[in-house]
Formats: sequence, structure tokens, C-alpha cells
Amino acid sequence: MKKLYTTLIVEDEDIVREGLIETIEWEKIGFSVTAQASGGREALRKFQTEPTDVVLTDIRMPEFDGIQLLKAIKEQHIETQVVFISSYAEFEYAKQAITYKAFSYVIKTELFEDLEKVLHELYLFLEKQEFEREQTSYQKRAIESQFLFKGIQTGNWEELRLKGIWHQMIVISQYPEKNITLPIGFEADILWGISERGDAVLLVSAADKATLEKCIQSFAQDYCAKHIGIITAGKCKGECGEIQNSYYEAMKMLDITYKYPSGIYMYQTVESSLENFCLEKSWSIDHMVLLLTGRKEEEFLRQVERYIHCCMKARGIFIQECKLHLLAILSRMADIYGGSMQQLYYSSSKQLMTCDCFTVLYALIKKIVRQVLEALNCVESNDEMQQILNFVRANFRSDIHLQDVAERFFLSAPYLSALFKKNVGMTFTSYLRECRLNWAAHLLETTRFSIQKIAYEVGYTDERYFAELFNKTYRASPSEYRAKIVQKGEMLTKNNGESPFGGI
Repeated sequence: MKKLYTTLIVEDEDIVREGLIETIEWEKIGFSVTAQASGGREALRKFQTEPTDVVLTDIRMPEFDGIQLLKAIKEQHIETQVVFISSYAEFEYAKQAITYKAFSYVIKTELFEDLEKVLHELYLFLEKQEFEREQTSYQKRAIESQFLFKGIQTGNWEELRLKGIWHQMIVISQYPEKNITLPIGFEADILWGISERGDAVLLVSAADKATLEKCIQSFAQDYCAKHIGIITAGKCKGECGEIQNSYYEAMKMLDITYKYPSGIYMYQTVESSLENFCLEKSWSIDHMVLLLTGRKEEEFLRQVERYIHCCMKARGIFIQECKLHLLAILSRMADIYGGSMQQLYYSSSKQLMTCDCFTVLYALIKKIVRQVLEALNCVESNDEMQQILNFVRANFRSDIHLQDVAERFFLSAPYLSALFKKNVGMTFTSYLRECRLNWAAHLLETTRFSIQKIAYEVGYTDERYFAELFNKTYRASPSEYRAKIVQKGEMLTKNNGESPFGGI
């Protein structure tokens, strides 16, 4: 829809003013007459009450003429454009007005013929000006967003030069708009950016804690009145070094509230239940993978039990976080071994994501661990083809080609192509595409990533090309596939009826 620029018409002759309003097709050109005045002082009062984008004014008026009006307007609102109406006798006077930053002038005897031409030129000028402002704003926001996420990762906020004393992080799940503004009337600053999974991340700062809390509450209420969605907030922090923790707190709240009704959810203080549990050493992905690959089932389950026990006692450490960590461990195992381990990861992830109780979670983990160990015992011998397949499964997200894989295993490309057709029953390209699309379907089922993000995650830089391939395989676009999953709570059947991951 074409933007309409607001216009104030100033003319002391009623018949001329009304003729301008009625004769010119303002909206067709891109303008809307929102106010009119018969004199300079009246026009200035109306402009001060409600500034307009454009002022069309007679240059000669009693007491307060067009030049005086122009100077007063530019002092208050420099971006407003002024067009003068003049007579031939005032021609030099009108040209002089251009030096005071007037946009143009129109001679009265040719008013209706020339004004439309000037308005068309003015509309193009205003559109260019608007575009440049948006570009500048976008670039400024992009830089601030980069610094924001850098601060979240490193804990260093010096580059942002935060003005406020109190800070708080809030996260809006799957933010639907292009811009964010804080409510009017609060002396608070906002820095924001969109995370990889589409959530809006905001850092709000203010001089005092009460102002900050009221500002966020007001913002949340206004957002929830217009949108369906969840807002989570970390604790209010009085030191820059604590901002990172406020973000983690907001994200933990988002993990547990993703199925909750729309609203704002504040982080609750975490108790000290985890103080004696060394998360970095005892619950790291590498450590847990080593326990599994070393067949140390009892030690693995003991670590899981300890962690779950701590999480159940602590407020603020939620089951979703625990499940995601377990999925990361299984994903690492799948990357290492591929084949049946990849299929096990796929089936286990669906079971884990639907589990909402710690007690049930532990029983499920015991079952999955037994399946993992059985799969390890049944891993096929590392012959040449199996090594190649494992490599493709572990690296399909990268930009790999037949020639790259052939060179890695000291084979010729034609020979490797023949191996795929003989052992897998399809070409290398088809196998790579199947791995990517299977993983894409999995991400559509288990994450809230955007389609563009999922395409990138599985190795496609062209979102449209990815969507075409996905549609051919699953007989549904990525968006339709996700919608059906959400609606039915089950996975669509692939058109060829094969297992989710390829193999020999």
C-alpha cells in the first residue's frame, strides 16, 4: 500500500485553498491533506500541535508570511518540506525562499497545472529520504545487534557503552514484527536483535530499577494485547557483568514455557542445589560420550541421575534444558557412528521432546542408553564403503561433492560413483540429498527454526531450491509439513516409504 505523506495547506484566500483541496488528486499522488489554515500564525499553531511531512503555503500573507513560517517550521522539524505558492510579482521573493531550504515554488497563474508535477517530484524525494533513513537505521541496528550477541557470548559490554545503571534481558518467542519500540514516557534505552531461531532478544537499561521494571511490564502488556506469544525475562541486574546471566535466565524460562499460554514469565531465583555438582566436568558432552563409547553404562546413568536430582530441587533449571543436553550427546554419537546410531538418535529425539516429567525422563534415558549400547555392539565393520557413508552422514551439512569425498579416500570420482550405485542403490548426489532432507524434516518437527535457517543448517544456501527439493520428496512444502506435524502430532510418511536415514 502506497504511503501517504501528511500535508498542511496554508492560503489566506478561501476559494484558492478549497480549490486546492478539491481539485488535486492528493492520495493518488501520495499525499493526504490533514490540516489547513488561512494564515501563517494559525498554520504554525497547528503544525506545533501535529507536525506534517509537507507544508504548502502562500508566500505573501498578512502579519506572518510564508518565509517566517518556513523559518519557524525548519527550527522545529527540519525534515518537513515546504512548497511555496507565489505570483509573478513575487517571483524573485520565491527564489530567495529556496535558500531557506524550501523544496520548490509554484506560480499562481499556473497553479493547478504545475503543482501536480512538483508534488510528484516531492513524493520521489520523500521516498528516497525515507529509504535512506531506514537504511541508516537498519545499519545502526545491525551493528548494535552484533555487539549485543557478542556481549551475550563473551560477557563484554564495553562496545555498547550502556548508559543505564540497571539492566534486564527479555526474550520474545518468534517475534513477528520488523521493529521494536519501548512505550512512551519511560526514560529507558533498548538494544535488540533477532536470534538464529527467530526470537527477539532485548537488553533494556534504565537509571533506576523501578523504571526498568515498569517499562518492561508496560511493553509486555502492549505486546500481548496485539500478539499471541510468550515473553520471558531474566532478573534485573545492577552490574554489566551480570547481564549475561539475565539472558540465560530468560532463555531457561523460555525452555519451560514454550507450551504455556501467551504472557510474560519472570525468572525465579535459582537455589544453590547445583553448587556441589560440577556441570562442566561431570555433564559435558565429551565426558558423557566417552562413558557411552567405553560401555560405562552405570557411570553414565549415575551422572544423569545426579543431574536430574539437582534439577528437580533447583528453581530455574528446567527439564527442557536437560533434554536438549541429552540430545546433544546422542547427536554426537550419531555423527561418530552414523547408520543405526543415526536412526536411533532420530527416534529417541522424538520420545525425549514429548517427555515433560523428570521421573519419566530418567526411565526413558535408561531405555535409550541400553539401545545405544546395543547399537554400538552391532556397528558394522569399518570397510571402505561404510567409512565413506559415515563421512557423508557426519558432513552432509557442509558443501561436499563427489570429487571431494573421492579425493579424501584416495579414489577416482567415477569409481566412487559406481560404488554408491552398487552398494547403496542410488547416486552420491541422491544419497547426499536424502541425508539433508531427512535432517531438515527432523528439524521441522523438533525446532522452531525458520525455513531459511533450516535450509542453511542442512547445507543449502538457496531457500527456494531447498523448498522445491523438500516438496518433491515429502509432497509438502516445509511450512505445510511443519503445520501438519503441529496439527496431527505425527510425522508425515515419506513418499518412497524408506527409513528416515539412508544406509547400506
